[in-house]
Amino acid sequence: MSIFEIMLEYLETRNKELLVTKDIEIDTETLTVIVIDILTWLKLEKKRELWKAQGRPGKNKPLELNMKYPWCVKLCELVEQEEAFKEYFCIENSKFDFADNVSLEERSIIRAFVYENYNPTMHKYNRPS
Repeated sequence: MSIFEIMLEYLETRNKELLVTKDIEIDTETLTVIVIDILTWLKLEKKRELWKAQGRPGKNKPLELNMKYPWCVKLCELVEQEEAFKEYFCIENSKFDFADNVSLEERSIIRAFVYENYNPTMHKYNRPS
């Protein structure tokens, strides 16, 4: 099972052991923010690919991190220590992106998988009158 399938399963189960095998202290809320941000970024990257194919301007971009947010710091720990994250991702100059060893074809396949399988539900709410 790929890390991307595991991320989707994590969102259903909130089982941290699916993604965190090392002694990284991370709460479920922070891990959920990280997973949602990664999947949302990948889905947007696929949209950018589709826009380029339609002739619209655009290019793929890394996910910019702001280290004043705790989830960004924890994401760095995950990429440094967890093999599943390290295999696919890197962080340089506060930018989260694919690792150099991930081919352009594999990146496109991953983006397509997330685009097709990550469909967060929209929550309706009634605005107070």
